[in-house]
Amino acid sequence: MVPWHRDPVTTDGRLALVTGVTGYIGAQLVPRLRADGWRVRVLTRDADRLRDAPWADDVEVVVGDAAERAVLDEATSGVDAAWFLIHSMSGARDYAARDRDIAESFGESCWANGVSRIVYLGGLYPSHAKLSRHLVSRREVGDILLSSGVPTTVLQAGIVVGVGSVSYDLLRTMAEALPALVAPDWIDHLVQPISIDDALHYLIAAADLPADVSRAFDIGGPDALSYRDLLHVYAEEAGLRRRPIVTVPVLMPRATALAAGIVAPVPTTLVSALVASLAHDMVCRENDIAEHLPEPAEGRLTFRDSVARALESPDEPGDGPADVEDVRTVDTSLPAGELWRAVEAIGGSSAAYPFAPLWWARGTVDRVLGGPGFAMGREDGALDRGDLVDFWTVDRVVPGRSVRLRPRMKIPGRTLVDLSVEPTEAGSRLVIRTSFRPHGAIGMAYWYGFLPGHVVLFQRWAERLASSAR
Repeated sequence: MVPWHRDPVTTDGRLALVTGVTGYIGAQLVPRLRADGWRVRVLTRDADRLRDAPWADDVEVVVGDAAERAVLDEATSGVDAAWFLIHSMSGARDYAARDRDIAESFGESCWANGVSRIVYLGGLYPSHAKLSRHLVSRREVGDILLSSGVPTTVLQAGIVVGVGSVSYDLLRTMAEALPALVAPDWIDHLVQPISIDDALHYLIAAADLPADVSRAFDIGGPDALSYRDLLHVYAEEAGLRRRPIVTVPVLMPRATALAAGIVAPVPTTLVSALVASLAHDMVCRENDIAEHLPEPAEGRLTFRDSVARALESPDEPGDGPADVEDVRTVDTSLPAGELWRAVEAIGGSSAAYPFAPLWWARGTVDRVLGGPGFAMGREDGALDRGDLVDFWTVDRVVPGRSVRLRPRMKIPGRTLVDLSVEPTEAGSRLVIRTSFRPHGAIGMAYWYGFLPGHVVLFQRWAERLASSAR
């Protein structure tokens, strides 16, 4: 494959290469690097998956498969530091072999192109224990990069606390969606979580380590808690009652993965890989990083403070894998620009809500509960974050591409509705994606109880919006 290359937007600062940018950590790392003055180049197999990223226009993009050496050489050329954040973590038999091969080629390419530092985020693991396939793979990748000849920092972390982190979102889902929990005995094993802000601090600071420092470091927050305590702390911070937890003396990763799949749309193979890693305590064995890098300016956040910050995130509930979602689409023959103008004009009569009496009835119930109800209207002009549009608040706008709405009516969960326009060969497509994070069992009952009606209402809404553009 010949890599597709888009030139950088700016020419100031050192050049960083970030891989795995469609994953949680990579997507968070890019804007932080930009804020710190780095020029950023990203490597991705699918540029379309970056189109809604708020930083997409501020980075250089190389499109290609990291398994191909020509793609890696294009990506690493002229780079000062490279962040390796690729990890398949799937149920495929060959995922570990693929990751090993990519890591070897990545290290060789960085060496050949004079990259001064590789930074990799791996996982915490105990010193003397039989590790899961997932943890073995993470350790192998770190060892391969360390042997590349390029000065390398391997940061080994457990649960990263932040909206969109698979481990955190699974923990959150269990605390919010289940009235009680039957758990394997690993529920009492210790883990040392780290906030996403602290993890990013170390990931970025690691680029400035001296060349003679090439090693692995354990990183974590200041407290080590059992998984049971993590669930209790989350419930307290989220304003939920503590869930009763009954333990059984078996690991049962498959059963746990299947149970998680019922309450959260996370692939069973992914959950199984994570659960199998919980057979041991996952705590830092050393804190040597403190001898080489300063702590975050505010100090490392405790798990409780990390959860509080995640719950206050302006992008909550975000696009994390623990959301339940519904997606409605309409294809049109219109250019994407014309379809976008119809979306941007949403509000009042132009919103074209179908089955209006049902919306008004829902609004009446909301007013009884103390909410704003079904209020129509908006200010003139282009949409901007914070605008009030009917019973929505505008949460984010990517001009010409998408708008994210947050309902103001009272709902037993955190809800976002994304309206996006995608160009197609025949014209354009309107996509309405509803993401919902339930508050406990009541929230789950609300979602599934209203889902049949939601599907009809939002499909008709998408069709009417598309029709208004013609």
